[in-house]
Amino acid sequence: MWFCELKGGSHTWDNLVTACERCNSRKDDRTLFEAGMQLQKALKALVYQAISLAEQFWINVQANLE
Repeated sequence: MWFCELKGGSHTWDNLVTACERCNSRKDDRTLFEAGMQLQKALKALVYQAISLAEQFWINVQANLE
């Protein structure tokens, strides 16, 4: 279950959902369940998140080689 940051949700890609202005206003600061809504598509990692993880991995590998 996903929670908005106001209710203790995390600030990570897997707790982020985009919505049009109307739907975002309708959801307000409630969970999807509380608002009677559901996701239209399954969550997937954002491209920049994957690139960021790979970049950090190679930085760590390089640091361990030195």
